[in-house]
Amino acid sequence: MVKKKPKNKGKQRSKNKDGLTPMMLSWCYHYAELGNGTEAAARAGYAGNRMTLAQIGSENLEKPHILKKLDEIYSTWGMGAKETLARIAKIARGFDPSEYVAMTELWDYDKNGKRFLVGLVLSTDIKALRRDGFGILIKKIKQNSQGGMEVEFHDPVRALEMSAKNHALLTEKIKGEHEHVILSGDEWRDSIAERRDKFKGTRAKPK
Repeated sequence: MVKKKPKNKGKQRSKNKDGLTPMMLSWCYHYAELGNGTEAAARAGYAGNRMTLAQIGSENLEKPHILKKLDEIYSTWGMGAKETLARIAKIARGFDPSEYVAMTELWDYDKNGKRFLVGLVLSTDIKALRRDGFGILIKKIKQNSQGGMEVEFHDPVRALEMSAKNHALLTEKIKGEHEHVILSGDEWRDSIAERRDKFKGTRAKPK
């Protein structure tokens, strides 16, 4: 009995001029939309549990031809209003550092042979952050004087302010007009203080 080959087997293995299989190409578009390598792998049709899919997403982000395709997709799509607001929201929500930041204790010995704690070293799993869609939270990566890596993240409070302004949450109604004025946190507090002072000055004095 002759076994039939799966219809999609050749399709999965065939590569285009960029060296991408149809499944890789699908993963690229899903990742560009979601920013999550694990979910992109699931939607692209890769098989396996969440751990396997996470590994696939992580490996794809290390392949030059896939990174090149992602750059092409980002350049074509640009950043519309929805994507801009989605990224701001993601920065504002942040992430759980305990899942991506490891703490290592540094110990040494004094002249008497007594062990003592020198300090703590924090290391960030950049690959895992990118795999889970948190790469956009990273603002800057640099090497410090000790040869370690320092990671700076975007300010979530600033992102919250931007999101609040978009939803017109930091507003003040101007008397006699129908428009709203967008205020920063400091301006909002100053406005409240000003109205309070006016109220104090206009109260009728007891006779």
